[in-house]
Amino acid sequence: MKTLPRVWLDRQRLDCRVGEDDYDALFRALSPVQTEYWSYPGIAPCLDGRADFDDRAYNNDRRGGRDIVKGRFMGGTIGYVDRADLALFATLYRDDSPAMSPVEIEVLNCLRHEGPMSVQMMKEVTGLLVKALSPALQKLQAKCLVFEDQVDEQWDRSFYLFEQEFPDVDLTAMTRAQAAEQALLRWVGVCRFATLGGLQAFSRLGSRWLMELTRQLVDNGQLATVCFDGQEGFCLAAERAEIEAQQPTAVSGVWALNRNDFLVKMNEPLLKNTFDDNGQTLFYLLIDNVFAGAVKGQFKNGPFVLQDVMLLRPEDAARRDEILDAIYRVNDRQRSPLASFNGKPL
Repeated sequence: MKTLPRVWLDRQRLDCRVGEDDYDALFRALSPVQTEYWSYPGIAPCLDGRADFDDRAYNNDRRGGRDIVKGRFMGGTIGYVDRADLALFATLYRDDSPAMSPVEIEVLNCLRHEGPMSVQMMKEVTGLLVKALSPALQKLQAKCLVFEDQVDEQWDRSFYLFEQEFPDVDLTAMTRAQAAEQALLRWVGVCRFATLGGLQAFSRLGSRWLMELTRQLVDNGQLATVCFDGQEGFCLAAERAEIEAQQPTAVSGVWALNRNDFLVKMNEPLLKNTFDDNGQTLFYLLIDNVFAGAVKGQFKNGPFVLQDVMLLRPEDAARRDEILDAIYRVNDRQRSPLASFNGKPL
């Protein structure tokens, strides 16, 4: 039987959901926060299972007021960060290559001379097709030259010059390595224990550079190497004794987490090796402290098609009702009924 190591949940707040007063700090700790893996463009981010209120609506309001900011971080993927962390993550992730295509140059000049514009307006002004404008805008966003103001779920959103909208963001105040070290300490701290592969899967930083950064943090006494549940990884140096004792906080519960969730990404290398994916995994099931199941199905822009639940441990089948409740907390029970459970039709 395949098994997966346990995860530490006390700082993830899955077992003790946060209210609005504590939510912003948790959002920052898990940033950049990606939108759900299977979702439609423009949807606001949320922290699966960690808030005791509708945090998607809350974050929709926050991005409208630019309290959280949309950017292209982690290899150019969409993510949201707190306004206070924009300099940190822009420094860490921006593409600082000076090279630009003719289309990128034209788009940048258009925004400089005409002001904020939607894609449709750019098309009319430049005569360029959307299929040329969209990739150019994405690359300019990755360079932190252009900002996409996603204030709601509408498709026709405006693009601005980054430096004009965020004149207080100093991208020279720290080096990229300094930004990376700050981020790594934050990520390791909030998940307690992290493997090199997990850090690379979440951060999408280069593996060789990541190895060097973690080595330096170990050498200067901020991180410690540790073995937890048979895996080699890292923890905060001050918490090494606790991690080595292998006593994560006892937690009882089931959570269905999407594939871009922080904990899922931090355990992605093991999850991919354990569950037969074939593009059909919609959610991973965290049962107590262990990723011990997956929900298979098909994504649709509407209700998902939930086909089956795959469980790694036979004893978890007895918790069927609890597992179904977890699945239906993130799916509509009527619109997305689960067809089978552990291979048996429902």
